[in-house]
Amino acid sequence: MTDASTDPGAPPPDVAPAASRPQNRTWRGRGQLKLVGARNGAGTLVWSGRAIPAAYELDVFAQGETHTVQGKLEGDFSDLMDGDAEGGRARLRLDDGREIEIDVVDLEPWGADFEAKGANVHRTLGPLRFESSPA
Repeated sequence: MTDASTDPGAPPPDVAPAASRPQNRTWRGRGQLKLVGARNGAGTLVWSGRAIPAAYELDVFAQGETHTVQGKLEGDFSDLMDGDAEGGRARLRLDDGREIEIDVVDLEPWGADFEAKGANVHRTLGPLRFESSPA
């Protein structure tokens, strides 16, 4: 019988046990991405000099002290499709009057995806519970 470690047709042995492999340092100290809040309601997309009524859904994530928001908007954005909307920066006015700066990352005539990052998110939204606006 031939030892698998000396058999030329055998797969190579694992070069290092898992415990001795270097850790992925990219994630070290940053903590796990955690969903910390969600909200939906009827708001307003303020963009390129226009205020457009929009239903929104947003999720707030935290990773250590960093907060990010990802969300979707539904509304009539066909007026923004003509190409004169200035970049992707906009504001979303929530149903309670608070506003958050957002980056529109995908715009269609009927809806949009957006995200927001940084101190603005936590400062504007504060602690955000999982809730939905009354219908």
